[in-house]
Amino acid sequence: MKNQDTQKIIKLLEAQGKVLEEHGKKFDEHEEILHFICETMGTTMVTKDDLKAFATKEEMKNGFKEVESQLSAIRMELAGMRRELDDIKLSLKKLENKTQEDDNAMIFEIEELKKRVAVLERELVKARQMQPA
Repeated sequence: MKNQDTQKIIKLLEAQGKVLEEHGKKFDEHEEILHFICETMGTTMVTKDDLKAFATKEEMKNGFKEVESQLSAIRMELAGMRRELDDIKLSLKKLENKTQEDDNAMIFEIEELKKRVAVLERELVKARQMQPA
């Protein structure tokens, strides 16, 4: 019986050895990954000296206030330009309407002149026909 028990224990220990060996391989792989992560973090992490170069919250607030002030001035300027553009558009529309009215009046006058010339030409033809030859 002792021999069988010993054989079982040996087989169990061999199986445990294989499991431990597999875990060892995985540990080695994980160790390499962890080593890479640590190296990368060491070279890319921000230091206290790096942080000194960054703006403080107060500086950021003041910067944002300044930008907002500039944007507000730009908005006001744009609003003024829009009003000017609206005034220019209105003036152009009035000028266009006036020009169209003038064109229409001119066309009417030309048509009236054509009628008068036609009447004068008929009268001239009649007057020539009435003259003795």
